[in-house]
Amino acid sequence: MSTDQPASPASLLIEDQAQLLAAAASGQLLGCELRGVVANGIDLSGQDLRQARFVACELSEAVFDRARLSGARFEKCNLRGVSFRSSDLADSDLSEHAFANADFTGANLTLAHLGSSDLTQACFDDAQLVGVVLSAAWLSGLDLRSARVVCAKLEGADLRGARFHLADFSDANLQTTKLDASTSFDQCLFEGSDLSHLDLRKLNLHNSNFAKAKLVGCDLSDARGLQVGFAEADLSLARLVGFKGERADFSGATLSGADLGSGEFRDAEFGGCLAQRASFKQAKLDHARFEKADLSECSFRSASLVWAILDHAKLDKSVFMDANLSHASLHRASVGGCHMSRARLDDIRYNDPERERAEDF
Repeated sequence: MSTDQPASPASLLIEDQAQLLAAAASGQLLGCELRGVVANGIDLSGQDLRQARFVACELSEAVFDRARLSGARFEKCNLRGVSFRSSDLADSDLSEHAFANADFTGANLTLAHLGSSDLTQACFDDAQLVGVVLSAAWLSGLDLRSARVVCAKLEGADLRGARFHLADFSDANLQTTKLDASTSFDQCLFEGSDLSHLDLRKLNLHNSNFAKAKLVGCDLSDARGLQVGFAEADLSLARLVGFKGERADFSGATLSGADLGSGEFRDAEFGGCLAQRASFKQAKLDHARFEKADLSECSFRSASLVWAILDHAKLDKSVFMDANLSHASLHRASVGGCHMSRARLDDIRYNDPERERAEDF
């Protein structure tokens, strides 16, 4: 039998601090129930409190460091300033509490419930937040860069000013989360997640991966996304005006009707993307790659496409007025109805006969 869960939790009822101290001294806290206990500042470090239930207890500044609290339930308790350093809180219920100055450093919160809790002043350094429920929780300003955040449930959570590093939000529904320019997602994973219509303006998204994510109609204007990945993502009607996306990956992405005007996409990958009627006005696209992309009816007015590769791309009815296409490659590109008045076409490369023979071989 697993030692992580008690075989038959005790039913000891504890109603005051004296009883609590006595039970702790004799190791009888497993599965106990604490009701109305006032024990501010009590030290229960290392105690076995698995499956315990805390109801209307005053536990401010209490210490539960290294305690075993898996499956524990807290209801209407005062938990301000509580220390859970290196404790096991897996599958515990801490929802609807305020954790001002609480310390969860190194704690295991796998599958724990913290929904509707105020976590704005808590510390989660090196904590395990795998599958944790944070729905409607307040995390504004929280530094979670050293915490392991995987598959957290964040519906309705306030993430304004929160900072994440290497967090995994795969397949998460983030449509109702609250974000602002001070929210930071560095090297985070959003594969298959839904961020449709979210306001992501000015966010730090460096090296994050949104592969196959749904970002329909979201606003990424002025966001910073160096080497960000959007492979096969749906960015239909999204706004990426002023987006800083050098070396970003949009391969196979859907960008139909999106606005990428004035963005910085040098060395970016757009191969195979579907970007009909998208706008790249005044965008910096030097050395960008658009092989086999559908760019029909796009606007590249005043854009810089120096050394860009548009081989086999569909450019029908696209507008390149005042654009700089110097040294660009348009090998076997479809250019019917393109508007290129006043465009710079110095040393532009069209169909290469040798490549054609090799491709047709």
